Amino acid sequence: YDRPCGGLAARGGRAAEAASFAAGLLEALAVRQYETESLSQSLLSSFEEINLFYGITARLHSLSGPEGICDVILDRACEIVRAARASILLADAHTGVLRVASFRGMPADQAAAIRVLPGEGVSGRVMESGQAVLVDDASALGGARPRSEERYASRSFISVPLRVFHPDEYAGAAPPSASRPLGVLNMTDKEGGVPFTSGDMKLLSALASQAAVLIDNTRLAGIEKEMGLARNIQASLLPQGAPRVPGAELAGICMPARNVGGDYYDLFALPGGRSGILVADVSGHNVGAALMMAVSRAALRAEIARAAGPEEVLARANRLLDQDLARSELFVSVLLAFYDPASGELSWASAGHNPGYLLRAGTGEVETLDAEGILLGVTGDYPFERRTARLAPGDLVVLYTDGFTEARDPGDVMYGEERFQALLRSLAGAPTDRIPGELLRALDRWTGAAPADDRTAVVLRACTMAAPDAAGRKE
Repeated sequence: YDRPCGGLAARGGRAAEAASFAAGLLEALAVRQYETESLSQSLLSSFEEINLFYGITARLHSLSGPEGICDVILDRACEIVRAARASILLADAHTGVLRVASFRGMPADQAAAIRVLPGEGVSGRVMESGQAVLVDDASALGGARPRSEERYASRSFISVPLRVFHPDEYAGAAPPSASRPLGVLNMTDKEGGVPFTSGDMKLLSALASQAAVLIDNTRLAGIEKEMGLARNIQASLLPQGAPRVPGAELAGICMPARNVGGDYYDLFALPGGRSGILVADVSGHNVGAALMMAVSRAALRAEIARAAGPEEVLARANRLLDQDLARSELFVSVLLAFYDPASGELSWASAGHNPGYLLRAGTGEVETLDAEGILLGVTGDYPFERRTARLAPGDLVVLYTDGFTEARDPGDVMYGEERFQALLRSLAGAPTDRIPGELLRALDRWTGAAPADDRTAVVLRACTMAAPDAAGRKE
């Protein structure tokens, strides 16, 4: 558009006017032809690019690991851009250090030795900024020139980030740094020693973006698999069935908000014909909380086997777990109750847990089971309070975590303690083993969505003791 492409000569009386008109007409025709050819070339390039990505995608989806994905991307990139040397570096998930995952045109021992810190060299800066770099002459970079192991035969090179774009970036609502790159793709030594073009950078950026999505999906699939395994392990630590104990019926349920959670419950058959129930809640809903739940379970079980009362169990477990909880910056709330059907005595102690409930069979009255106590992990030496109550046959004890009472409906209204107590009254006549599941279903109807917190509940119903026969045996 901005350079002469020919000339026009005319003779005669109105030669200047005719020449100007003819020149304008020829110029318009030339511009139209140029735009037509440019459009055809653009369509051809777009078709070739789509065909390229279709072929790559077909190969990539049959691969399962990041290294295989990087190999395919690098092969096609070097073939199309005609570069003799290239590499893809992926960042370590913990340290952020870049290491070579795939390479072409360099010795294997050199590639294996490359370590690039975030912000160091061209690769480190591209990783840190998330912006592609096209350099015609590396000598003009000054202090930002490539590190020794990044220096190549030619002066022109490209470095593009492997980045999964944040959805808001397309609308301009998020900065390019909203999504951190997974690594960088570097390329140099183009065939014939010619510099790279903006078209090369556009193509490599598209390839790098596709690779980033697939690598990210591969990693997420691996994490999901590991989390599924963790959930199965955590579920195996919960009671696989209620123990059969004289004079009591026990049941429980635990539903994590995510794959794994910090809630825990247990059901016990204790010496002397006693039974026990426990609920615990580790702060958080992540893997750390799940691990601490397993540690807390082991400590509580060990102390339950040795201690006489629930307050002693909490005091001993608190001393045992104090340092582990302090290092992990986590806390555990616990509510533990023992029941002796021979005397009808229920005894309980609390480590900062929300109160349980006692539903009286005869009157339908709901009593609160509370006790003084702090969270496990606050201080290692604390005297927990023991409280007691007498149970009659049919009385129902319910211990639960706050995922029940703090659940919210779509209008952000909390379920609350009053509704929960009314729900317990409505389930008074239900079989004991069905009550925990009915509690969960009622909360699901209230929230109408996936729970925001773990939900755990255990129940104990006092039953009539079987009378002994003439030989002194219980029927």
